[in-house]
Amino acid sequence: MERYFAFWDVYKDGLPVDLLDLRGCLSYKDKKDRLLRIYTMMSRTLGSYEEQILKNVIKRMLRDMKMNPNMTIFDISKYICEDIQEDESPAKDDTHRKLLYKIDAVLDDLRGTPNTKNNWGEFAKAQGKPIIVISTGADGVCKGSEIIDIMLEKFYSYTQCHPYERYTVVIDEAQDLYMHEKGAVNTLLRKGGKHGVTMLLASQSFPDPTTPFGKVVGNCGRVRGYRSKGDDLARYADRFGCDKHEADSLRKGNCFDNGLFYSRYRKENVIKTLKGKTVVFEPAPDNDNNDGEQP
Repeated sequence: MERYFAFWDVYKDGLPVDLLDLRGCLSYKDKKDRLLRIYTMMSRTLGSYEEQILKNVIKRMLRDMKMNPNMTIFDISKYICEDIQEDESPAKDDTHRKLLYKIDAVLDDLRGTPNTKNNWGEFAKAQGKPIIVISTGADGVCKGSEIIDIMLEKFYSYTQCHPYERYTVVIDEAQDLYMHEKGAVNTLLRKGGKHGVTMLLASQSFPDPTTPFGKVVGNCGRVRGYRSKGDDLARYADRFGCDKHEADSLRKGNCFDNGLFYSRYRKENVIKTLKGKTVVFEPAPDNDNNDGEQP
């Protein structure tokens, strides 16, 4: 397994990429918008006044970054605190503090971890393996979700500047991420294809189509369902056009697969649901370790 996999623990090894990396930005507005998206992901939701605070803070950060190339994502806290000291309005101070608390809650777990100046391409090259598993800590750590969101946001910015590189992003327990229509996951699903990105989302349960996660699943080009849980059977059966008994009787590994398939009869791709069956996988022989024997 070590031949193909590299493992990276964010809370031990630090963020894999520099969130303040602005390479590929063609204008001042591009730089400002890129940083705004990163910090917006940390705050999850922004009121109109909070957004304006963030824009003003980022403007000052960009000015100072010209003189200080060693600035990090943590410096945002200093700039927000400076705003609090300068503003004499209690109501505005309260808004500043709420914004600071939201951002600092995410950054706090990253303090003391290693920093890097790599972008995603440099990080992938340094790992030297075709598959990189990135962990954001123990199960149940809610802030891990925001960390994934900001990494995905940074990844999307990178792929826009490097459209000829090809990547596949696999996300487990996808329902725990930020599923807003303007969030990183949904944006990559809708726009990632033209930038060379394929995204695979995995979840233990089949979502209600009216929930944020269900709407995100609606943007997937293909949906595959294995044996579903009891409380998901009705939604599962409706999505794949089968009855609940058939959905419940799937054997381990078998599945329904809904998406575009090529029809030899119609000579074109058509949207169909097929019933899949798991077969035994036999790995190819390792000819590098056969002591010179011919296959």
